[in-house]
Amino acid sequence: MEMNCPRCNKPAVKSGKLIRGGGEVQKYLCQTCGYQFWEGQELRSLGSNPPCPKCQASTQKYGTGFKAGEKVRKYRCGSCGHVFLDRSLEEVE
Repeated sequence: MEMNCPRCNKPAVKSGKLIRGGGEVQKYLCQTCGYQFWEGQELRSLGSNPPCPKCQASTQKYGTGFKAGEKVRKYRCGSCGHVFLDRSLEEVE
């Protein structure tokens, strides 16, 4: 049975096993967006992550950086790979 990523709906590959509720469940890794999940897991909330300014797809926190001495969050798009800074929506080189 092929498993698709609940976040981007692309094919995911098996990535080991996990003990949940006294039983063993299959873990998966999406090779497109990097999302890790297990069989039967509900999609984790994306929270307040901003959508990608280029393609409007969902994003993941990618780290932190500094801009003009202020600490800012970096985000990466799961679809197009675009990296940008929190609030400024500027591309990171």
